[in-house]
Order: sequence, then structure tokens, then C-alpha cells
Amino acid sequence: SFDEDLFLICSDGLCDMLTDDELEADLHHEPTANNLVEAVKTAGGRDNERVVLLRATEEKEVEDRMNTIGL
Repeated sequence: SFDEDLFLICSDGLCDMLTDDELEADLHHEPTANNLVEAVKTAGGRDNERVVLLRATEEKEVEDRMNTIGL
């Protein structure tokens, strides 16, 4: 379902510091870019972290949100 599709785009500053299992756990717990950056800092981050999270939504939902804000 679209509600469950979450895409992570990140720099090596994030993916080199957290295992796939850690990333998955963090994304299931509370999927925010800030939480991922904090997890890297807690793990002793040695590099810059760049994180983008994209959640796929139904086209109708996007249209409704755009109409709500007047776009």
C-alpha cells in the first residue's frame, strides 16, 4: 500500500554508521530524518549526515492537501 512506502536517501555519513537492522528499527519506531541523525550522533558519527525521507501517498491525498493550502 502507498501508506507503507517510505524511501530513504542518505549520505555515507549515515549509512556507514548504522547497520541495515538499526536503520530499519529506527524507521519503524519513528521515521524522521532528525531521529536518524540523532542515532548517528549517538553511534559516534564521524562525518556529515544528509538524510531525505519520502513517503509515497495516494494521488487523491496529495491533491486534497494541495487544495487545503491553496495550491
